[in-house]
Amino acid sequence: MWVAAKHVSNVATAEREVAALKLACKFDVPRVVQLKGDLQHPTNGRVLILEMLEGMTMAQYLLHHAEHSWACREERTLGTAAQLMETLCKLHNSANLAHLDIKPPNMMLIRKPQNKWDTIRLVDGGLAQALEPGNGNLAFAMGASVNVASPEVLFARHLADHCGRDVLKVDGAAADQWSAGTTLFVMLTGDFPFLMSNQPYTRDTWRDALQAQRSWVR
Repeated sequence: MWVAAKHVSNVATAEREVAALKLACKFDVPRVVQLKGDLQHPTNGRVLILEMLEGMTMAQYLLHHAEHSWACREERTLGTAAQLMETLCKLHNSANLAHLDIKPPNMMLIRKPQNKWDTIRLVDGGLAQALEPGNGNLAFAMGASVNVASPEVLFARHLADHCGRDVLKVDGAAADQWSAGTTLFVMLTGDFPFLMSNQPYTRDTWRDALQAQRSWVR
């Protein structure tokens, strides 16, 4: 059996991902990459042993293989939406987890799926956070990619950076749903609803992203 090895240099990130994947497996969350084990890296961080996935990320598909100016057909987008929503529903309601980094590079498309309703896998759970179901599904607002981060995540990060406060909590389930919607928008159009460069996370990054979102929804 072939497996994939992923080196995560940041110990805290590795521990979050290991814990998230174990919970997803425990509660039979569909379409999440399976963790086979983890090892201490000889110099730093940990090495995650994952199931081998044959295929490409959604980002790669959109860049190189999609039709109509890099956008997906509606049929494929609808099929992906149904799978993604089912996965997130189970992740939020059964495992009490928020992924907090749903985006095209973190969605694998399986090359030879067993059926048409099992074509994606969520990967990279390094930002995943436990939800507080009895308290508004709160989760810590981690540093999600600004192009797909929800307004409340951006505001929480901006406020934390600007005021020097600890990372604030947001509704993690709602944040995932926003990122999922943004990802589906990209699949249909080939572009983000608002664009931000991949610059380091700073207080200016969060502020600029918020302004871009506000101009888009007006």
